Amino acid sequence: MDLEDWLYPWKTKNPPQWAVERYNLDSGLSADIDSNQFYFDWLKQQEQKIQMIEKNIIGIHKKLDSMEIK
Repeated sequence: MDLEDWLYPWKTKNPPQWAVERYNLDSGLSADIDSNQFYFDWLKQQEQKIQMIEKNIIGIHKKLDSMEIK
């Protein structure tokens, strides 16, 4: 028996009611997430991470330049 079969003994996309109750699973009652907003937020986070990396690279480059001058 595969681990996946052991962890998820049901074969459909939605788990059966007994699994929802026993394992406190999401039974599909949560509100649907607007996929466009989700992707926009994800892209915004990635852009912020890239900007932080660029700032760090610029700072390191400036420190290296100042070390070369000395």
